[in-house]
Amino acid sequence: MSAAEPSQDLRDLAAAFVVGVQRLRMPDDLFAVLASQALGECDNPDRRSYGNNKVDPRFRGERIDITEVLDPMVRAWLCVAGRNYVLRMAELNRIELAADFTVDFAFSWVIRFRQGDYLPIHHHTDDLSGVIYLSIPEPVRDSANISGKISFLFGQSKFANLEFLGDRDVDPVEGDLLIFPAWLQHIVYPFHGDGERIALAFNMRVSGIGEP
Repeated sequence: MSAAEPSQDLRDLAAAFVVGVQRLRMPDDLFAVLASQALGECDNPDRRSYGNNKVDPRFRGERIDITEVLDPMVRAWLCVAGRNYVLRMAELNRIELAADFTVDFAFSWVIRFRQGDYLPIHHHTDDLSGVIYLSIPEPVRDSANISGKISFLFGQSKFANLEFLGDRDVDPVEGDLLIFPAWLQHIVYPFHGDGERIALAFNMRVSGIGEP
């Protein structure tokens, strides 16, 4: 190999691409609408609540379908956020997209966690996913511990070709939106103490991304 020829490690590094979780702040008015609707649905005796096996046999907590009653303005804002996320990821990875690609809302659900509830490592269906924090109890607000936090997992530790495990913990904040590829694995840790950790999770579909 000549001095001017890059090593295999450098060639592997040049082929790397950006995978990110974007954090956004919802507009106050839309968040107020969403929080009122979602928290109200938690108190609805006729809510569409699913048991543990609908998500994972290890799942603890309550999952409430809110797709049909979610405010249209909230859905529209989330689709715009999803489209902007795709554009940003394409820009970072130097990929050209078809200008008329679309992002459509798929479905959404509210997840209620009480003390000891958690989500095991999992990923979602469709193309994009997101979570919006609606209510955060005091034990989860403490950034000094992992209680009630979400952690995203990507890659593996394999130093031979500079592939590293991505493990990112996120402190939840009421009104914040996290948006990410649906295939990105994540876990939600249990917390101990009073209160509920309530969040809206959702999926979206991307179409017509094709050739520019």
